[in-house]
Amino acid sequence: MADKILLSTYVITVEEKKVPLNLDKLYEDENFIELFESFSMNIMKDPFIPKSKGIFTDKSLTVPSAEILNNRLPFNIDASNNAIYGYFQAGTGGDNFDIMNNSTNVREFSVNSNKHISTKNVFYYLQVPPNSTEGFLVLQKIKNFGIKTDLNNALQIRLKDKLPKGVLVKLHNRVPYDLYKEMIQYGTLKKVEFIKNTVPANMKDFIANNQHARRVKGTMTHTMKMRGGFTSEWLKDAADILRGNNTKNHRIDFDEENAYFDEATFEIELDGKKKTFHTINKNKIQPSVDVTGDVEFDKNKQPTIESLIKVSQELIQDIINLKPKNV
Repeated sequence: MADKILLSTYVITVEEKKVPLNLDKLYEDENFIELFESFSMNIMKDPFIPKSKGIFTDKSLTVPSAEILNNRLPFNIDASNNAIYGYFQAGTGGDNFDIMNNSTNVREFSVNSNKHISTKNVFYYLQVPPNSTEGFLVLQKIKNFGIKTDLNNALQIRLKDKLPKGVLVKLHNRVPYDLYKEMIQYGTLKKVEFIKNTVPANMKDFIANNQHARRVKGTMTHTMKMRGGFTSEWLKDAADILRGNNTKNHRIDFDEENAYFDEATFEIELDGKKKTFHTINKNKIQPSVDVTGDVEFDKNKQPTIESLIKVSQELIQDIINLKPKNV
């Protein structure tokens, strides 16, 4: 099964004595989009290495080269929308392992933790509305791999010398709660998916629904639809899960032995518009929006940047402007 294309939303502010500043015109007439471009150039030349308890980690945050992006620029400014978009390259290391040919089981490369790191390119789109104290940031999330914490730390450290003393850049979670709260309150739940990242070891245990059976790595998806939409009780349960309630041990737990799932997806429709909310590690209150069905893919089965930009713009506008007709 192809990976879902997940986007999460955040807000960036620049604050002086806890008072948010106008991002259109900061100090010396520099706006925040220009400042973010300067930040991107900084970590491209000098990758940011996060620390944990004062010790450098085996992670890094930088900007991918044009070569890695098939000669596409790693970041671009869209002046007409006062926006910047592109990719961050996030890396993790620390392990020695072999990369094998899946067809022949022959080793093709050996990873040395002292020389190599595993990297992922993470799409982002940042827009600052006119005369606003908030910038809206959309970040791609790949499964349970995200860069929000490292990006926040990098912004704090690398922009410190570019702003007056006492002025701080802050990256806030903007859970699309207002968006899905309104959609849940006034919309219709159209489809529910629960996903387990393991499957029964044999078909007999699956058919017998043996909850104590041995499980192996795999993906099992339970998809449910109801004519006319699900009942209000289903909507309430969906809201609880998206808010992080009813969770134990990083999973959705239904208070019955082994009756749990690792991921959940809810498709909700309001005023003809559909949004699909996806959550992983249910102790976290930051659900993502599943846009897999809304983006286009290239020949390498990767989402095109043009379609990612489009859905990011729509998501930002939905969060800012969505007002149900019957409110």
